[in-house]
Amino acid sequence: MPVKPLLAALTLVLAVGATGCGKDDPQPKADPTSSSSDQPTGTPTATDEPSDGSTPTSPAVGLPTDFPAQTEVPVVSGVVTSKNSGTQSTGRMGWQIELQAVGTRKGCFDRAAAALVAAGFAKQAAMTAGDTLQAQYTTKKWAVIISSRSDGSSCQLGYEVGQLAD
Repeated sequence: MPVKPLLAALTLVLAVGATGCGKDDPQPKADPTSSSSDQPTGTPTATDEPSDGSTPTSPAVGLPTDFPAQTEVPVVSGVVTSKNSGTQSTGRMGWQIELQAVGTRKGCFDRAAAALVAAGFAKQAAMTAGDTLQAQYTTKKWAVIISSRSDGSSCQLGYEVGQLAD
């Protein structure tokens, strides 16, 4: 992949991350993604199968309504525990999603990576930092960084998604 689109994707991911630091800002720069309609009801738990609250486009419970379709950016089954999104001046979007899923750190990471590859994503880079596995995958339209870490009997999966093209 050419360096400029890769740098643009990383810039978008970092810009979306920076917007998450201003959660107490009374004037958000992007349309807030957390609302009572976005939140799952009851006390959801991570499962291997889609559960109540999942949408036809994703097996994850609690994704933002404007998150890309499962066919474009596949997300593994789980319960979203945090989410953030933002729009660049170009109109392109970016999201940060954390979800709790069933499995080991490596098992969750491998499922997320396999889903991205099956959807046409190419692996660009990978690393391990402490107890976190991380890798970047791209298509012509999307850049996705996944990360996985252990959370007791389950895992926490992070998705940082940046739109590269319309």
